[in-house]
Amino acid sequence: MKSRLTALLFFLIIVIIGVGYFFWYLYPSPLDINLQAINKPIVNTVSINGLSTNQNKPIVNDSVVVSKPAIKPDPTHNIKILNIPFTPQAPYANWGMPYQEACEEAAMLMVGEYFLGNHELNLEPAYADQEILKLVEWQKQNRGFYEDTTAAEVSSILKDYYK
Repeated sequence: MKSRLTALLFFLIIVIIGVGYFFWYLYPSPLDINLQAINKPIVNTVSINGLSTNQNKPIVNDSVVVSKPAIKPDPTHNIKILNIPFTPQAPYANWGMPYQEACEEAAMLMVGEYFLGNHELNLEPAYADQEILKLVEWQKQNRGFYEDTTAAEVSSILKDYYK
């Protein structure tokens, strides 16, 4: 009986050590990772059609600032590329209110600027910030809210705001 308990205890210890080793091998500690072996930048700027994905920051290639996309559509396709001015919904990366809920306002600003004749690639952050805040205030006064507007509400606001 005593030898059976000893054998069982020995078997359980071996199983526990084996399972522990398995999880230790499968999930290494963050301290075990060789950070020098990771050869990637922490912040990556992605270029899409010659434009930076960073907010209002053009890409710099060999000391040349890329300011317009180098897109040459196939002439056989019915493609029209519009120079619609861009602004992020938080021009200064302040994601507090009201910017957290200003996605539609930023989109309305870009569309409104395009139809007013502004065909610049980017809107200046100071101007965009001021105009987004004006749109938010206008909606509060005229609609009673500005958060989570539907596509139909955005269309109606564009018509009323840019009369």
